[in-house]
Amino acid sequence: EGKAPPPPATISPKGQRFGWFGSQPVTFSWTEVADPSGITYTLEIADNLNFFPLAPGMRKSGLTRTTCTADLEPGSYYWRVKAVDGANNESQWTLSPHSFKVGLFTIWSLVVGGFIFLIIFILLIRAFFRRLSECYR
Repeated sequence: EGKAPPPPATISPKGQRFGWFGSQPVTFSWTEVADPSGITYTLEIADNLNFFPLAPGMRKSGLTRTTCTADLEPGSYYWRVKAVDGANNESQWTLSPHSFKVGLFTIWSLVVGGFIFLIIFILLIRAFFRRLSECYR
């Protein structure tokens, strides 16, 4: 068999945001591709449209189902998938990689933001009590 299978179509995620902060599980899903010799799928997740370099663990090969869940750190990502038949013929990657975001805030941005909020709050309280004490003099 020398004919490559057709590429699967992506289902989700497409333009979604997962969680407010910290790592989040993201489930990827795509359409099933049929081939008499059997099909496995290869999923790639990257932080750039070139998909290079791929971080460790961001390429999942030999998947037998049309879903895969990965825990991802906060950031913007792209993903794509291709089908591989039993004769190792590979489809093209999905037509256009879809983007999605994980987390609105990183843990460090929350810590820094909380610290800045605390300083502003303390300064406002001090200014309030200073003004209040001036009223009673």
